[in-house]
Amino acid sequence: MHNEASVLESVLDAIESQDRPVDELVVVLDRCTDRSETIARSRQCITQLVDYGNTASSVMAGVRRSRHDLLVLFDGNTLVPARYVGELLRVLGDRTADVVEWHGGMMALRKTALERFGGFSSRYLWTLEYFLRVRELGGTVVRLNGDHVRLKPSPLARSLRYGLDYADLAERYGLPPYFRVGTKSGWAPDLAALAGAVVGHARHGRLLASMASLSAYYRGGPPDRRSQTTLWSPR
Repeated sequence: MHNEASVLESVLDAIESQDRPVDELVVVLDRCTDRSETIARSRQCITQLVDYGNTASSVMAGVRRSRHDLLVLFDGNTLVPARYVGELLRVLGDRTADVVEWHGGMMALRKTALERFGGFSSRYLWTLEYFLRVRELGGTVVRLNGDHVRLKPSPLARSLRYGLDYADLAERYGLPPYFRVGTKSGWAPDLAALAGAVVGHARHGRLLASMASLSAYYRGGPPDRRSQTTLWSPR
């Protein structure tokens, strides 16, 4: 997390209220200049200070710090229901999945999955990149799209970076060149991410091709590509 003092108490309360209590809680504080560290240290958790300015790098630092193989990731400014941990672990076991995603960066996986498929990249859109990589390498990703409450909106600049990353991932993994706008995150962050995707395609000389591909897709593209449209929308 980065400067989440205004919501951290509520997030930690939600974690401590889980039906299936966590065995160990690692709170990673990335370049925090507010009271986040003080709040975290007042709870029964391990606090780790890092200087990355990058979410995925901070998460990987927490992974390395953890003593356990089975991992459940929380979000620094998002509330989850009390069944969150238990449901993720149930699906992870019942479905013999490599990764079970609740929403965005909130997921369950094992360290052995990170060893098999590699660690999280430093992209802003690190979650989608990881899910696509796992699938490409023969792994199983289960998406639950679970209920949650986002306590603070993401900065529009971050949504713009999401779009830049999406353009690269769309080309690399054969996704539709653009994602659906106005479905999950709100029009402002969605439009910022869409602008980033346009810039991303343009800077690689793919803008016209991406527009043509989008037109072909809506006329009825390959089924495997149509199924990818709900993989991600910016938060």
